[in-house]
Amino acid sequence: MIIKIKKLVKSFGDLEVLKGVDLTVLKGEVLVVMGPSGSGKSTLLRCIAGLEPYQDGIITLEEKNILNYDRKKLVQKIGFVFQQHNLFPHLKIIDNISLGLIRTKKMTKKDAYDIALKVLEEVHLKDKAYNFPSQLSGGQQQRAGIARALAMDPEIILFDEPTSALDPSLVYEVKETMVELAKMGKTMIVVTHEVDFAKKAGNRIIFMKDGKILENMDPETFFKTEMKYEIA
Repeated sequence: MIIKIKKLVKSFGDLEVLKGVDLTVLKGEVLVVMGPSGSGKSTLLRCIAGLEPYQDGIITLEEKNILNYDRKKLVQKIGFVFQQHNLFPHLKIIDNISLGLIRTKKMTKKDAYDIALKVLEEVHLKDKAYNFPSQLSGGQQQRAGIARALAMDPEIILFDEPTSALDPSLVYEVKETMVELAKMGKTMIVVTHEVDFAKKAGNRIIFMKDGKILENMDPETFFKTEMKYEIA
């Protein structure tokens, strides 16, 4: 078990977004989080990543409370791929990826570049290393965002609807990159509406609604009963 969440409560003012969530994630598992908009999926990820404070409950990473991690250490442990790629437009792709390694891990530029080129090759973008984000398609930019998360060699990678902002014609390449990562044994929590990815790569699916987990099961069982739920 790499992540354990117990009775997690998160509110924004009077609005309770997470209502006592309990969840465990195993090392090497691909956990898919589904549910309608406003169900608390993205907030759950942001709490796990230490990006959102929460009012009650506990989140442990490798049996240690995430609140006890130094922020820089937590960033190295948990990678985050956002809906928007969040690349710096004035930096070349290789520099976007190297920046965290240089600042957080105190690597030399040469060593950071070596790792950046390696992860870009893994997402089939090595030939775009010295391009600026504006010179890449939306799908390529998102794959560069995935490479940036990979470069830190995190214990777990969180994906917050990584294909939702893409043109439908660009979704496939990002999904296939994520499937490849799953086959490599990466621990992943993926918030998505992509049924195809969930069936192909997910080990387990949780379905959230109104801040609670209503279902927690394997994909085959879930999709036999999915019609009673609003996936999107």
